[in-house]
Amino acid sequence: MLKLLGSLELVVDGSQVALGGVKQRSLLAYLVLRAGEPVSIGILVDAAWGDDAPDGAVRSLRTYVSNLRSLLGSSVDLKGEHGAYRLTSHTLDTDLDLFRRRVVEANSAHSPHEIRLLLEPALELWRGPFLSDIDRAWVVEEASILEVERQRAVAQWAEAAIADDAPEIVIPVVARMASEAPLDERLNGLLMRALYFSGRQSDALGVYRRLRSGLAEELGVEPGAELKNLEEQILLHDPSMAGAEPRWLMPAPASELVGRSVEIEDLLVRTQQSRLLTLTGPGGVGKTRLAVEVGRRIMKSGDEPVFFADLAAVRDESAVDAVLASSAGVQPHPDTGPLAGLIQYLRPRTTVLIVDNCEHLGGTVARSIAALVHGCPDLTIIATSRSPLHIDGEFEWRTPSLALPDGPDGSLDVIARWPAVSLLLQRAPSSFQATDDNIADVIDLCRSLDGLPLALEVAAARLGSMTPTEILATLGSHLYLKRAGPVDGSRHATLDATIGWSFELLPNDSRELMICLGVMNGRFVLEDVLSVCGSEVESTEGMREQLSDLVDRSLVMAETSGTRTRYRLLETIRRFCLRQLDDNEAALRERHANHFAGVAEVQGRRLLAREEGEAIGELSSAYDNLRSAISWAMETGNTDAASRIVAALPDGGYWRSRVELSGWARWVWENETPDHPLWQAVCGSAARGAWMESRFDDAVRFADGAGAATGTVGAMSGHPDDVLADIALYRGDARTALDHYARVADKAAESGDLTREVWATYYVAVTNAVLGRPSEAVAAAKRTLAGAREMGNPTSLAFALYASGLAVKHERPVEAIVMFEESVQKADSVDNDWFRGIARMELASVKATHGDLDSAFKDFAGVVDHWHRTGDDTQLRHTWRYLVRALNDVGLRDEAAVLSGALLADPGSTLTHPHPQVLKNLEEALGGAQFTRLTVRGSIMSIPELVSVSLDAIDDALAR
Repeated sequence: MLKLLGSLELVVDGSQVALGGVKQRSLLAYLVLRAGEPVSIGILVDAAWGDDAPDGAVRSLRTYVSNLRSLLGSSVDLKGEHGAYRLTSHTLDTDLDLFRRRVVEANSAHSPHEIRLLLEPALELWRGPFLSDIDRAWVVEEASILEVERQRAVAQWAEAAIADDAPEIVIPVVARMASEAPLDERLNGLLMRALYFSGRQSDALGVYRRLRSGLAEELGVEPGAELKNLEEQILLHDPSMAGAEPRWLMPAPASELVGRSVEIEDLLVRTQQSRLLTLTGPGGVGKTRLAVEVGRRIMKSGDEPVFFADLAAVRDESAVDAVLASSAGVQPHPDTGPLAGLIQYLRPRTTVLIVDNCEHLGGTVARSIAALVHGCPDLTIIATSRSPLHIDGEFEWRTPSLALPDGPDGSLDVIARWPAVSLLLQRAPSSFQATDDNIADVIDLCRSLDGLPLALEVAAARLGSMTPTEILATLGSHLYLKRAGPVDGSRHATLDATIGWSFELLPNDSRELMICLGVMNGRFVLEDVLSVCGSEVESTEGMREQLSDLVDRSLVMAETSGTRTRYRLLETIRRFCLRQLDDNEAALRERHANHFAGVAEVQGRRLLAREEGEAIGELSSAYDNLRSAISWAMETGNTDAASRIVAALPDGGYWRSRVELSGWARWVWENETPDHPLWQAVCGSAARGAWMESRFDDAVRFADGAGAATGTVGAMSGHPDDVLADIALYRGDARTALDHYARVADKAAESGDLTREVWATYYVAVTNAVLGRPSEAVAAAKRTLAGAREMGNPTSLAFALYASGLAVKHERPVEAIVMFEESVQKADSVDNDWFRGIARMELASVKATHGDLDSAFKDFAGVVDHWHRTGDDTQLRHTWRYLVRALNDVGLRDEAAVLSGALLADPGSTLTHPHPQVLKNLEEALGGAQFTRLTVRGSIMSIPELVSVSLDAIDDALAR
């Protein structure tokens, strides 16, 4: 065993063997690290002597090689060949190889306990810094790379130990590492979690305070959004800290579900019996809350993923399919549209889709749901609507009100357990208490409200200032409407009457504020209300107090789990408010559109800064309002507001699988004129959207439309001339792309535009790598990485690390793997789908080329699924190009030939064509006739068919 993780040691049969002086040890270590590769004598001299090699270094080198042959004996073969030496290991193992094998095994483990058992002995192999007794420049460089590997393994072990209920063992290890890197947010986050789960909440919060202070003093920045959220979770003892809950793809419930245990069990059974379950009933009966709880139970059981599509904020029926696709993160495939893309993605999968608030979209949503049911045999849909959708196979589940007691018979405790009474009492202010004297009135109040959950919550909010008798008296005149019509009509009238009654009790300024809030969709914050509704109330002073009062009255919902309070209206209340709007509606909606255009611009700029993660959070929260704003702008022809939104959002939309932005940008491009100050940015946004959808001809048309227009383009990915260069690159003209980005980088450097310089230099590195110019690629990658670190922007760091890995992947694959993995991590931290995908794609390719086939094929499967889901056929083909080589290497040549045929059938993207030598190998192995048959078959297959072929081939490769 040769030990490298610490001082260099050779142990044979339990005894340590002397390895000579530092030059001989350096030579051995360098040759072992590059085992199997010829290393020139000049490089070996540099490795052994550094910059101080004497004239007789080559002669001395031969002596050292001879000594090493004697020391190592038959365990290695050390031969000279053509001015180089090659070391081939027979039985010599190293602690570094053993460490890496254990890490790979841990990556495939299925439980935190298994990961711990694999990583603990792996980490014990580290006796100190890599080759701590050899002082050479190459050792320092290699040690920095390996230290990143070690830290990642420690972090993985720590996560596993915390999940395995052993946080105490994590604390001393991570605390020591955090003391050496006091501003490392990931290490400090791990330490905070370990301390918290060890019962040391105050110590965990102390770590956060020290980190925040250090970041402010050293860098002038705040901790990232993830650390801020972790601090809040610790402060609030958030139960989700345990990590047992699955990742939510639907809204988290704001409060405990009361009195619905029987209904939940029934619905869970129904989802096993029917593929389309529609929860019907009037607004406020709790359809959404029930559907969310059923989804939560399904997700918690781990049976299948659950997606949630909320149609409440959709005003334009043409947007329905896009919202449905967005719920699963699916982008439309070229020429098919979002619904077809969603069907293609879901067809082979067992999933659940919840579609909420269907009633106001007529037959459009019914047709889309019917298409999903018929096209996806293993999909279950849970819909909520005030009436059934009338689709074949639909099971209508009429949502009941909460159960009520017949009368005041029984003890107070027994009566309080009835669901309707329980909800009323739970939502009432703490100053109200049910007693034997008032329980009969409490029951009458619940009965008068038909047990409707929302009506009960609205009435309960008044119990702090009114008795049940007083509420019954003042509410009574509003409830006569419920006597007429069917049961659901009666309940709807009851709810409307209850909301109207509570609305009339509000002061004038609060009523006006409530009406204004009707134009808000989804979540909003105080600043949104001040901007949109400020002139609609007597004074903006005390706006927060007014909102708090409306929250207390259950007319506005508040979410306080994040870094700031976010408000929303239940859809039933929002529609009530909209009905109160008068002739001021047009002016109000224009203010709403202009305000959220401003939000898009502000957050779009923040996407280029250190606070990118926070900006994405703000944009995600505002997205329903952005959709509503641009929908109104398109309806009324307000191209100015729409231009502002599509010009601001390329980095927030196209890199985050927002399927609608491309259509919005196309509409603006078709309806705006080139004299608009944002015309160049509009052309860039439309072109980038078409490029992401692989519609290169449309992208060229949109980009060319910019002509000689001038103006500011704020988005990093939104320059129309960049899109033209990208198309040239994918069509095989890397030289044109390089010339363009080199000019842009030089110009940006002269003007001091660091963001533009980093982006352009990234492409200089990528295009040089494509052209086979590694030294130029490495130089550009170093420049873009230095600039990205100065910016501190996570996406910039992600693409700079990606470019760095691309530049060295052939010469230094281990280093490239580390860089690609770090790129994935940076992209993940800000939900950047696109850069996460391309980094994982290259990671899989390098692993496959250098023998880590199991891990590579697992990565390939994830990347194929990722590009298929996001609708990026260009990157899907790029992945298949790498996969073809890997399948050929493991003998799955039929599948490789089919995929090759599909790639060759696209003459417009030569960058994704298989390598000529791989094609030659396939044809020789299969024979000309069989190779031709298979490639022709691939050339006529659809994208979903090719996805199925590639995933099946990956399964076969993993089974070998």
